[in-house]
Amino acid sequence: MNEKELKKLESLYPQWLSETIQRISPLSTLDGNLQDQLKPFFQLMLHEPVNRMDESVRKLLISWNDLIHSEHQEAFSDGILVKLIKEIFGSTAFICKTLIKEKEAFVYFDLVMPFLLRCTELAHEIEINTAVSSRKSVSRPNEDSLAKLNLMQSEFFQLTSETLITPITLIEGYATMIDSQIESLPERNTELIMLSKGMKNGIQRLTSLMDEMSYLALIDQKRLIVSKQPISINQFLQKLDRDFKAILAQRDLKLTFQINNTDQVIYIDVDKLLYALKILIHYSISTTQDNGALEIITDTIQDKLQIQIIDNGSGLSTQQKGELFNKLKKSEPGTQAVRKFSNISGNGLYIVKGIIQTHLGSLWVDSPIYENLDQAGKRFNILVPIK
Repeated sequence: MNEKELKKLESLYPQWLSETIQRISPLSTLDGNLQDQLKPFFQLMLHEPVNRMDESVRKLLISWNDLIHSEHQEAFSDGILVKLIKEIFGSTAFICKTLIKEKEAFVYFDLVMPFLLRCTELAHEIEINTAVSSRKSVSRPNEDSLAKLNLMQSEFFQLTSETLITPITLIEGYATMIDSQIESLPERNTELIMLSKGMKNGIQRLTSLMDEMSYLALIDQKRLIVSKQPISINQFLQKLDRDFKAILAQRDLKLTFQINNTDQVIYIDVDKLLYALKILIHYSISTTQDNGALEIITDTIQDKLQIQIIDNGSGLSTQQKGELFNKLKKSEPGTQAVRKFSNISGNGLYIVKGIIQTHLGSLWVDSPIYENLDQAGKRFNILVPIK
């Protein structure tokens, strides 16, 4: 978008502000506090690329969250922050529809859609952390209160996941209908195709968040069940390989497999173990610099399947290794380009541990400690029973 187009969009700020305030006023009694911060949000929405905006927008959303909950002390997990972002989304769509020409509106929406979707994800994350910290602040640090806290966290994740199912399903249905309409157009409309792609990416990320919350609830409540089925090691790894080709090519990363006993039949929950391995590989990718290398080695040791995921990226200190699989431990990707491939809620590696343990297996990580941890590398080790 050129400077002239940006100036035109910036001229819409007064109307956007008026429409937004009307929409958010029922959500809070914050007087001018929140309104004063809407202008920097509008500027970030126009000027900050979505892959570089996390830190600045996170600070803004946290300040909104603090203001909102200072007025709503009785409700720490009521979703007000998420509702606020949705209303901003609605006011932006309204301004586009009423004040901008159709073609220009497509360009604008292609610019701001990823930003607003990412803000929704961050708002969910901030409200989860707010709910958890509020419960911690009123709980006494003894075993009973910690057990109750874990149960409340689990119930919150389960409720949130179940609540998201219906709107995500509806959005997916509408997205499919939009795609069919695009395909039926007499001429290829690149603007609509870009919008459709952005909407699909947003749906995918929200679905990932919902899956993580569902796994969290099942693991914490000890209700995660594995449904084992026979599959050869080679067939299992073929399912894994095809999911990483695009990001590996994009970053010039080399992924190699060393598969021993390829025809050995193993009995595992294929979907759950694949989900766990994908999280581990995404983590290794996100902490490995461009042109790096990853290797996956499989073997059978007596009655167990051994899987090793090795990278030459950043290493882990002794403290980091001890905390890596904890709940609500946010991974720190090595580059902004792959931020979207790290686990969304900060619980991905905790979920991996839960899935492996449910398979009656074990999981640990090795990382040589050099003076320069950026070049130390990591090796994830997994052992699960073959039957």
